[in-house]
Amino acid sequence: RRGLQWQRKLTGALLECSVAVADAFQAVSGAQQTLYDAGIADAGLDSELIEALCHSLREAKRVTAQVAAAAQRPLKAHQKCVGLWLDTVQKSDVASAELKHYEEKLVRLTSDYEEAVRKGRASGNENYAACHELQALENNKR
Repeated sequence: RRGLQWQRKLTGALLECSVAVADAFQAVSGAQQTLYDAGIADAGLDSELIEALCHSLREAKRVTAQVAAAAQRPLKAHQKCVGLWLDTVQKSDVASAELKHYEEKLVRLTSDYEEAVRKGRASGNENYAACHELQALENNKR
């Protein structure tokens, strides 16, 4: 259960992170391009270095966008599967609790029935035993 909850949480974080990283490179690349278009090369900086930086940022933007896009489908499919597995675990928990309830009820009914029969036999009265048997059944209808 904890492992599935961890997987669901991590998968959601990976989905968000892959998009955030691609968006961050998009923003940095855009800001760098704005600086380049405004003439940062004329500020006395090495133009080859500025060109290399712009190229590297565009490439990083492209690669991270591709990775983010490629990761979306499998991560969402995994997230859906984990959700279904968690639903199954929850249903299993409910069924297990019900089973425990009815097993305990069966033990109480058996005990009450045996007590009623014992009292009836001890008194020698069959009607008394039947009365206690009905009473035991009534007590356990819950």
